[in-house]
Amino acid sequence: MMARRAAIGFFAAGISVVLSGCDGLTHERFEPIRYRLTAEVETPEGLRIGSSVIEVTWAMSRTSPPLGGAGYSVKGEAAAVDLPMGDTLFVLLRSADDVDWAAWVIKKIPTAGKAEQPKPNAGDREAQVASTRRELDLIRADRSVYPVWNPKAPHAMPGIDTPTMVRFRDTDDPMSVESVDPVDFAKVLGPGYRLKALTVQITDDPVTLGIEKRLRWLGLHKGMLDNSGDANRLHKEAAKNLTKRDFVRGNLK
Repeated sequence: MMARRAAIGFFAAGISVVLSGCDGLTHERFEPIRYRLTAEVETPEGLRIGSSVIEVTWAMSRTSPPLGGAGYSVKGEAAAVDLPMGDTLFVLLRSADDVDWAAWVIKKIPTAGKAEQPKPNAGDREAQVASTRRELDLIRADRSVYPVWNPKAPHAMPGIDTPTMVRFRDTDDPMSVESVDPVDFAKVLGPGYRLKALTVQITDDPVTLGIEKRLRWLGLHKGMLDNSGDANRLHKEAAKNLTKRDFVRGNLK
């Protein structure tokens, strides 16, 4: 995954970090971008829709060679879709292969004009900062709705995979989490359930908060959902793969 990010070349650091240490002399911190992640689910009782507004802030080093402290931060929470019988589908901030899916998805928005931007020289940091600012400004101004997934094209947005989706058999028990396959909702949720669409759209709406009202244990939970210390990303059980930060980034309110 790190090799893939290095190839993107957006930042020399290419890692997720806390940006509070960035200053205006050595780093450029760009204006945050917010987007709405929306899931539409067909159920036996009709269409159900849920969404969440997520904020991403990017920063990059002005110096050459680049200093540490560049990267991005994410604030927001998983999109929750209220289903029949009191069930809830959660579309997480990560995918199976990328724990920072929520940050990278906006970089993959195919905004018109982005590809035509001139490429700065590799050693010219100021030109790279200016190029990145132009790219983010183009993305921020684009209010089109972009499909991340649809039944006819599961990878509707090139270069981005599908975020992880889960439900809890009991929302008071983190160990009851179950992965939901986007191409086979019925396997976990039952007959008549189908993911109709998953989209992202840039917005000025406030960041969505309040997931701890649905998952009351979330604020105090540490480690994996099964209370183990380390993630086992190859394990088939969702509880051994997921942490609090897959559901929420930033401060709980």
